[in-house]
Amino acid sequence: MTYCMAPFRNIYINNGKARPCCWYERKELDNKIETLTDIVDVFNSDEFEAIRNNPSDRPSGCWKCQMHEDKGGRSHRHMWNEREQDDGVAKLTDLDIYMGNLCNLACVTCSSHNSSKWIAEEQKIFGTAQKTTQDNIDIKLTWDLVKDLKRIKLAGGEVTIMPDHKKFLQQLIDFDVAKNITLVYIVNNTTDPTQFKDLFAQFDKVEFILSVDGIGEVSNYVRYLSKWKQLESNIDKTIAAGIDVSINCVVSILNVYHMPELLEWWNNRSSIMFRLLDYPEHLSIKNLLPWQRNLTIEKLKPYKELNHIITALETLPQGDYEKFTSWIEKVDQHRNNSFWSINEQYK
Repeated sequence: MTYCMAPFRNIYINNGKARPCCWYERKELDNKIETLTDIVDVFNSDEFEAIRNNPSDRPSGCWKCQMHEDKGGRSHRHMWNEREQDDGVAKLTDLDIYMGNLCNLACVTCSSHNSSKWIAEEQKIFGTAQKTTQDNIDIKLTWDLVKDLKRIKLAGGEVTIMPDHKKFLQQLIDFDVAKNITLVYIVNNTTDPTQFKDLFAQFDKVEFILSVDGIGEVSNYVRYLSKWKQLESNIDKTIAAGIDVSINCVVSILNVYHMPELLEWWNNRSSIMFRLLDYPEHLSIKNLLPWQRNLTIEKLKPYKELNHIITALETLPQGDYEKFTSWIEKVDQHRNNSFWSINEQYK
């Protein structure tokens, strides 16, 4: 099966480009938009229609879902098709908006593209930065855009610290459509969600996708500048506030060995999605040496939720281990940190 409801309902906006979803990658479909008011035209464009009218063939831009599905994992296509009924009608009900790269963390797996905290570090460590400025999107809304909306997903950066975040919510309230909308946030758990309780009360529902890549010292290392005890406290506050939560974990060479501990800590409180990191390539699990892969597989075997990770470890072509160690040593030296302190088993 290749059919997907995403292009029938959704638009993903990132750095002035519009795509069917956040996993879709194909340069030919980088529809340029200047403001959010252009979204309706993009949704009705010939490019989007071509994807909707060819459900039997998987578009080349859908390779991420294909990779996860081929390894037995759960993909965005699965989630879209479970949530949306196929009525054959294209109707823009969902917005997935990248709000900018303003962030208070500099996760090892991230870059200046998605975190402003990485800008200075990239310049110091590598002599140049992928992005040298903070970016933001024009969030002026129109009735044509918001009238049918049912779900809005917000990501960054860290949306909860962005100055325009509250302004965006207030526009939806002023249009009197907030009561029809579910807000979905991807958050790094560094802020107290109760500060937005009055705004959230105006919306039909609020969900937080918690970015958690490990617990304890693994979290402190991967999600650099964060403190695990603070993250865990804010997660508890989110749950206590009645906000629906789930976990998104990016599985990389940095944390793959520690996935069982994350599963046991979460203890089935809600769903966890384990997403295999594909970029930056030097942090992929494919860079583990064969004996390191085998060691990891043996630890993960008792956990059926991790079967697709095991499949990836068994089948991915061998990556460049030396490229990984060279890169991580430069970052660790600058941060006075150590990959080996949380992964001594790989020495």
